[in-house]
Amino acid sequence: MSVDVLSQGNGRFVPPENSREGERKMEAINFAVLDAFCEMMGDDGLDTVLELVNLYREDSPEQMRTMREAFAQSDVEAFRRAAHSLKSSSASVGAESLQALCQQLEEKGQQANLGADCENLLVQAEGTLADVETALASFVAQGGKPVQA
Repeated sequence: MSVDVLSQGNGRFVPPENSREGERKMEAINFAVLDAFCEMMGDDGLDTVLELVNLYREDSPEQMRTMREAFAQSDVEAFRRAAHSLKSSSASVGAESLQALCQQLEEKGQQANLGADCENLLVQAEGTLADVETALASFVAQGGKPVQA
């Protein structure tokens, strides 16, 4: 089911009423963060937000790959750096669940603790990134604007 349904009037994404999957994916993004950024940027706000989202969509899979590779190689510093980078960029697009997971992953890297519990967090982060991508792809496909029902 498509998750690119927007509420009428306020331009914010809401999941379809009959879709638990849509709800889970939409929870991946706090669109109020993007709304606030858009307002802060004034007339160029929407274009700037769409550019930011597109840059995030290009970079975030690479950061996740770097984390996965660093985990496999027990490269604690590369793992920590990638987790930190993805944490910060996730915050900028409102991907708060992914940001929180990356915070935990970064702490695992700081503690040089890349054990099984770290791998479980990494798997959760990979799934959350997929949900974030779905939500942001819908946002971009609609030009960041509300859909008229």
